[in-house]
Amino acid sequence: MTTYALLHTIFFFFVYAFLGWCVEVAYAAITTRELVNRGFLNGPICPIYGCGMTVMIAVLGRFTMPSSDMAWYQNVLVAFFGGMVITTLVELVGGYILYKMFHTRWWDYSMYRFNLGGFICPQFSLLWGLGSVLMIKVIHPLLARGSSPMPFNIMLIVDVVLLVLFVVDVAA
Repeated sequence: MTTYALLHTIFFFFVYAFLGWCVEVAYAAITTRELVNRGFLNGPICPIYGCGMTVMIAVLGRFTMPSSDMAWYQNVLVAFFGGMVITTLVELVGGYILYKMFHTRWWDYSMYRFNLGGFICPQFSLLWGLGSVLMIKVIHPLLARGSSPMPFNIMLIVDVVLLVLFVVDVAA
């Protein structure tokens, strides 16, 4: 991996962690009718979303890009099932680690049938699969195209600033 590709990966981690936080805050606002910070950090970021998308891009990227030899529907199926498995595993591992570290749950699926420890459930896994298709086939290509002309030095500065803010937030 080149240095520029690594900088892009770090950049995408933060973009998707922020977008995930936005989705979480919007979902909580709709379901609870109040505005709450849904992350475990102070800033507007949910690292689990950044991790999930970064892993999805790394694992599924070459299979789901337009240059792939597979037909469009095969690409969509790979994005759906691959994304569903990856995000469910990230949610399971992330939820367990957060619970062990902080002794609290940021999500709890125990009210859903066939849940595993309240960390994952098939109903949300299916939603993650649909979200994965949207992210891999629509959102990520737009963000990748939009950020690809960013010069190396600018990308480096943005990443360093975001990393410093992230470390300060984690340490607080």
